[in-house]
Amino acid sequence: MIDVTVKVPEGRLGELYAMVGHWHSEERPRTGTVDAPATEPSTRKNWADSNEDLALAQVVWTRFSARFKAALSYLIDRPQEKVPGEALAQASNIPHGKAGLAGALGWPGRICAAVGRADPWQWELEDDGSSVYWVEREVAELFKKVRDS
Repeated sequence: MIDVTVKVPEGRLGELYAMVGHWHSEERPRTGTVDAPATEPSTRKNWADSNEDLALAQVVWTRFSARFKAALSYLIDRPQEKVPGEALAQASNIPHGKAGLAGALGWPGRICAAVGRADPWQWELEDDGSSVYWVEREVAELFKKVRDS
């Protein structure tokens, strides 16, 4: 890979990070690793609070960065609660606010895809163009077990 420098409007940096993270997640998988996605997003299974997914969640948790673990922990302690990206970044000590959060989400998405599972978080755009994030209750329970073990 090569480094590329590009000028981006400050208010759209988060979009760039999200786009690059998504683009990287579309690379061809390297068989037998959790370094690249093994499945397309539409064919990934949702996480479930089951023994099979508990084993998978334990594997992926070890691969998550400390920053992402902090963000996911914040969300799993508040299942179903929609948290604005800026607030989630601040609560998780992720530098550069929502742009830094968007960047922190790219690699965990690839890790989950490599084991055939959806991202453990959900997100949507609000009417004002900002993003909110949350974790479904069943997913929160599963990842709480992993985090707290």
